[in-house]
Amino acid sequence: MAAVRDYYGTVLASSSDLKTSACCTATAPPPHIAAALKQVHEEVTGRFYGCGTPIPPALDGPTVLDLGCGTGRDAYVLAQLVGARGQVIGVDMTEEQLAVARRHQGWHTEDYGQIAAYRGTLAEHPHVFELDDHHRFETGRPVPVYGNTADMLAATRYGQHFTVTGDKTTHFGLFPCAPGAAVPATTADSTAACC
Repeated sequence: MAAVRDYYGTVLASSSDLKTSACCTATAPPPHIAAALKQVHEEVTGRFYGCGTPIPPALDGPTVLDLGCGTGRDAYVLAQLVGARGQVIGVDMTEEQLAVARRHQGWHTEDYGQIAAYRGTLAEHPHVFELDDHHRFETGRPVPVYGNTADMLAATRYGQHFTVTGDKTTHFGLFPCAPGAAVPATTADSTAACC
């Protein structure tokens, strides 16, 4: 187990470092998967060490478990295919591989055109509510949010304090993770956040 972790975690730095071609496929993926692959960050695809693309058809809606997900290439592809009703869980034993996948999570967030407005109803936060270090909501100000944030605000204990407009019926692609209204302009590192 330690040798496998070392090989995938420290020996390999890119797909070209593989010591075997046993997992190389001669056929191109189907067009819908090829299109989804183009939406995956280049570092994630550049450090793909898997065997082909074992993605079955008819994936709208299910939960998919990707064991040995590595940098998350297939998980990010699958996330595009399962749609708003599905989810993908990636599991890997190599921390270095998972670090690459985590580093690019924000880059892969999905835009469904949703807007959230804080109602100002939390007694301790009448004017501004800070969900975390990169989600700051002024009372009454509508803010574009990506799908996961919309879900977090609408379907948790925060739901009664927010008006979330829009659903996941229309997918507009990747969420533009540039600094926006949810992040104050005075934040020192506002370009690193994704809302």
